[in-house]
Amino acid sequence: MTFICKDDVYCKNGGICLQDKPEYPESILCVCTDCFFGNRCQFYAKGIGLTLDDMLRYAIQPNIAFINQSIIVQFSAGMIMVLFVAGLLNSLPAYLVFRHPNYRQNGTGMYLHVSSIVSGLAISILAIKFWFVVITHIYQSVDRRILLGGCISIEIALKFCLHITNWLNACVAIERVITVI
Repeated sequence: MTFICKDDVYCKNGGICLQDKPEYPESILCVCTDCFFGNRCQFYAKGIGLTLDDMLRYAIQPNIAFINQSIIVQFSAGMIMVLFVAGLLNSLPAYLVFRHPNYRQNGTGMYLHVSSIVSGLAISILAIKFWFVVITHIYQSVDRRILLGGCISIEIALKFCLHITNWLNACVAIERVITVI
């Protein structure tokens, strides 16, 4: 006896359709793939391009301790931590310089001050996202709401920080062009 729907037209975006009875079902449920949600898997919360989820999904072995994971996962963790430390070491001096009011007299100083904070935040969120992906793939008993919340909130926060940093850098460039003209 199978509970998979005969005509899989109810669920969207690759969701698996399950029904309570093989014949004449009273209830239908969709099991959504990563970062899709909704009663028909109709909503999308995934970032643009190739995500950490996509890159590590098949490399992470469920229910196996991190120390016993493949070299790809461990190398990725090492690289993320190197990027995290380098990113903070890059943001910290800029923050320390531009926190003094003398250096924030013009717009460029303010933009660079905020940019240093947001850049440090972005690299921190990237590290959090990596470990969230690793932990939720290793321990697959994590509640689906936590997965969905993490997928939505971490991805949005990361994209927000990256976009804000780009806008701040554009503001610096525009102000410098105006100063030269």
